[in-house]
Amino acid sequence: MSLHIESTEDALAELKKQRTKTLTAAISVSFLGVALMGLLLYLVHIIVAVPEDPPMVAYATQEGDNPDIDTPEVTQTTQRPSSSSTSAQVKVIAAVATADVAVVNPAAPARATETGEAFPASSPSAAI
Repeated sequence: MSLHIESTEDALAELKKQRTKTLTAAISVSFLGVALMGLLLYLVHIIVAVPEDPPMVAYATQEGDNPDIDTPEVTQTTQRPSSSSTSAQVKVIAAVATADVAVVNPAAPARATETGEAFPASSPSAAI
């Protein structure tokens, strides 16, 4: 079209509708772009942010502030079991077969139990 030809009313109305649609689309796309960038920055902040340890609070008290706390006496009474008979003793079964699992056999010294009796250290010759 050249400059000396005037546009018709229909063409001007159609041009105005097209400009309105273009402006609406541009505004909505820019709003969605800003929202998307904000969401992306928020997610990056969540992933990158290092959680802070809560501060440790300690209160100093003076010795005279607390009254003496009564602690109940604990009586420790232990009963010794009667002497063990041969039927109550531990019996060990030894096998000659090998297994795929490695079993450690430490040479530990005898240890005393609460009753004062000592168990001998385990050894392969003791099991036979």
